[in-house]
Amino acid sequence: MNQRQRNDSATELEPLTEEDRQQIQASADFHAIEGQTSELFGYLPESSSDRATLTKKLETYRTSATARPYHAATNDNNRAEYLRWFYDVTARLTAELREQGSS
Repeated sequence: MNQRQRNDSATELEPLTEEDRQQIQASADFHAIEGQTSELFGYLPESSSDRATLTKKLETYRTSATARPYHAATNDNNRAEYLRWFYDVTARLTAELREQGSS
């Protein structure tokens, strides 16, 4: 019988493994970042090359955050790459909005 399969006579769940915990945290981190990205997209035109790049990198990050088996190092690298782009675009957009506001 599969270790994860429910035993009909027991109602307890199998304890989480360290890999399970890491993947749950990775998924939560991803969804938080995905929410922030949705907000940022509200300020970027549909045709923006930044939007296209962020969308592609976000999908790569999503894939590694939800992969089975989960590879923490791969996910960490994809998250870091995405966040570099996200913060760069955010900084440039903020500067543009400040410039427009002071004009």
